[in-house]
Amino acid sequence: MSLFTNTTKNELKICSLFSVFPVQAEQEEVASSLPVLFLHQIGVGCASAYLLTAGNTIILVDCGTDTDAGETNAALLEYLEAAAIDHIDLWFVTHYHNDHAMNLNTILSLYGTEETRVFGPSAVLPNRFLPLAAGSYSQMKDCDTLSFRDFSFVCLGPASPDVSGEVNADSLNIRMDYGDFSFLI
Repeated sequence: MSLFTNTTKNELKICSLFSVFPVQAEQEEVASSLPVLFLHQIGVGCASAYLLTAGNTIILVDCGTDTDAGETNAALLEYLEAAAIDHIDLWFVTHYHNDHAMNLNTILSLYGTEETRVFGPSAVLPNRFLPLAAGSYSQMKDCDTLSFRDFSFVCLGPASPDVSGEVNADSLNIRMDYGDFSFLI
């Protein structure tokens, strides 16, 4: 099985996904031994904020602010505290609008470690996020794959690696696989 993404009118890019689809018997065996996966959509108004937890693995997706002033959303901080979050392993920033990314350094200063890995659509973070409060940053490009503990990730776009991440069309799109569950962000 392959995934096809259009990169230009005359070019077709193929990402092989064979490694992410285990056979059914293996899938059931793996799924029964994995920690329970919890997906939290955090209520932060008009902003995007998602938390995934599986055992001691903590993954964030976006976690922006719902204010134009760029203030940290208190509801987000309260939610992470109530969920007993004590670190962040991975963070996927889809793009750099305030409602998706503005809390990046605030949250990293509270929960980030040297091992925290932040992924986004551009080769470098915009200057307003530098330096990172903790961890390291990497660009995820179309067809990049990442394995982390019991998760597999495949980047499905943006098609061009030369994006700023400053517009919606530059948004990072990722397929996450965990046991027999697959979902897109």
